[in-house]
Amino acid sequence: PIGPRGTVARRVYRTLNDEQSYLFVDDVRNNAEQLYHTSVAGTGAAAPDDLASVPFPAPNARVCAVFKDCVFLDGGREQSTTLFFSNPGRPDQYGGLDYITLDGRGGEVTGLYAYNNNLIVFRSAGIDVLTGTYPSFTVQTVTSQVACRAPNSIDSVPGIGVVFLAEDGVYVLRGGLDGGAQFQVVSLGVGIRKELQRMTLECASRAVGRYAPLERAYHLYLPVDGNDRPNLGCVFHLDKQAWSLRTGFPVGAIDRLHDGTLVFGHNTGAEAAGSNPPAGLFVLSAIRSMGGAIVGDNYEPGAAPVSVYESCWHDMGDAQVKKQVQYVTLWCQTRGDD
Repeated sequence: PIGPRGTVARRVYRTLNDEQSYLFVDDVRNNAEQLYHTSVAGTGAAAPDDLASVPFPAPNARVCAVFKDCVFLDGGREQSTTLFFSNPGRPDQYGGLDYITLDGRGGEVTGLYAYNNNLIVFRSAGIDVLTGTYPSFTVQTVTSQVACRAPNSIDSVPGIGVVFLAEDGVYVLRGGLDGGAQFQVVSLGVGIRKELQRMTLECASRAVGRYAPLERAYHLYLPVDGNDRPNLGCVFHLDKQAWSLRTGFPVGAIDRLHDGTLVFGHNTGAEAAGSNPPAGLFVLSAIRSMGGAIVGDNYEPGAAPVSVYESCWHDMGDAQVKKQVQYVTLWCQTRGDD
């Protein structure tokens, strides 16, 4: 147990007349004292059995998720079709029988994601769904046709579902099992089919993705054209239901801050040549390349451009019909710096 101020405590039990039964005596609220004195008779709760808590069972785990207050872990390469789960609210305590052996036909576990009232289990040859409460969990297969090889691309997108990258495209898992509902796996990468065909399959597991609530867009960065690290960005815009591309973004890892801002780690960082390699964290923002300066502890973007371009009037084919322009694409030729 955890003692005051986060220190580790030790729990003392003792036997009475029956040598097989241990009763609780006291908590030693430290992990340093070697001598403990007590005159209290053991009248507390009975000690847990030997299987109630075992040494950490998954030291080589690769993916994890929290579901129903339990920490779920895969068994690593040695136990790639086994899921271990902790006691509820106790992420460091695992029972000897608290594990699930999955159907071997689904392949090894490649990702875990808690979604609504389910734990999505992504595997190398399909997708399973885990439901229930501790200690009774059940698993059923959703599909054996689509698999996720990029666990860091998995994220929930409002109104869409759980988006992830497979070897043959981008898919979304939507639906559920409550109230007779069913899960559906639908392709989401129709607009970027040619780009996905360029993906470096051997390095697909390095692809990363996150939903940006400020932009209402899902960002996906993946390695293409033989590169071993992500070098192409694909962004799905919810409002337009369409994809756009990003180049020149060296995203190696990406995550979302509490305010919805996306931050990423450079995919070469300190490995890059030069005296000042681009190591550290970077922000994906709407600030354009007009420069800026560090003022105190903050970055202040430069002033907005002052050039103005005014086009001729466009009636969009019918001057009598009222229109609402949603976006404008401007192709321009420039010279000089930014």
